[in-house]
Amino acid sequence: MDSGVDIRPLGRNDRSAFARFFDRLSMDSRYKRFFAPIPRLPERTLDSMVDVDGRRHSAVAAWRDDELIGEARYVAFADESAEVAVSVRDDWQRHGIGTVMLLRVMSDAARNGFCRLTANSLAQNNGVRTLLSRAGFVRTGTEAGTSEWERNACPVVTVV
Repeated sequence: MDSGVDIRPLGRNDRSAFARFFDRLSMDSRYKRFFAPIPRLPERTLDSMVDVDGRRHSAVAAWRDDELIGEARYVAFADESAEVAVSVRDDWQRHGIGTVMLLRVMSDAARNGFCRLTANSLAQNNGVRTLLSRAGFVRTGTEAGTSEWERNACPVVTVV
């Protein structure tokens, strides 16, 4: 990963930076992240993307100077389960930024007690499929052009 990139928590104060980040994503990247063609990010969705509590919804952002260039998050949906998602601006993809952010989000999730992590990817999203596989996620199902992934984020203790 480029040494000039900082990874830090994402929050409400980053709303305008997140809006600019979304605007700089290609239509293809938007489709792969949100599973739909989204020409403009709805205000309500923008609010929910930056309204994180650090426990049941946690997000980190990659920054190059004052520009947001990537985001990763988990959102809890059950007592010990959460879904992860990652997006990186097109001109910064394949620089290791998604990997670093995903590992950070996985660590945050485990620290908050969310051991079962899941993710969904479109069949044509080779980048995220590779990212998830390298991060230890296992494909658990495929349906209607999407794949479901899962991983245990918490250490397993073996008693001898």
